[in-house]
Amino acid sequence: GSAIVTTNSFQTTTTTTTTRTGTSTRAGERLRVSEQTDTVNINIFTVDGQFKEMEIVKMDKRNDLCLLKFKCDCEKDCNWEELPIAKKRPKIGQKIYTISRPYGVYGPGSSLVFDGRYGGIADEIYDFQLLPAAPGSSGSPIINKRGEVIGITSMAMFPFHEVVLATNIIEIRSFLGLK
Repeated sequence: GSAIVTTNSFQTTTTTTTTRTGTSTRAGERLRVSEQTDTVNINIFTVDGQFKEMEIVKMDKRNDLCLLKFKCDCEKDCNWEELPIAKKRPKIGQKIYTISRPYGVYGPGSSLVFDGRYGGIADEIYDFQLLPAAPGSSGSPIINKRGEVIGITSMAMFPFHEVVLATNIIEIRSFLGLK
């Protein structure tokens, strides 16, 4: 699965369905995430091989969101920036982007950025996003042209690999305690 840094206290938001291994994306950094589900230890490995431990701050299974916190001194050890959270949904058809690691595809110096269109409201929790997705895309940020998070990939609607259900901005802002 994937994740994004969403607060300046070095916490990250992802989905509760994040796979055992995958990647995490933060503004310019490519990370590999592994979760030992039997002990609920969550570990992140940076591109340069650094090991970072994380802990679960809170989970919301209904909205498929999980807030994690780094156990390291990230202000000193890491050079990551948070992604801002949009205040409103985009218009239907607006161009959107996602950074993800489908099927765990990862390589040093690579950044898989996909584009698509906002598809509208699916229900009270999810919005439709018309973007490529596959296993490993869960937790990926969906951003607008201003670089603001407008959703977090929850699941692809197989067999349509380019129809994504993403937790909407209203639920993300509520989960993070933003107005």
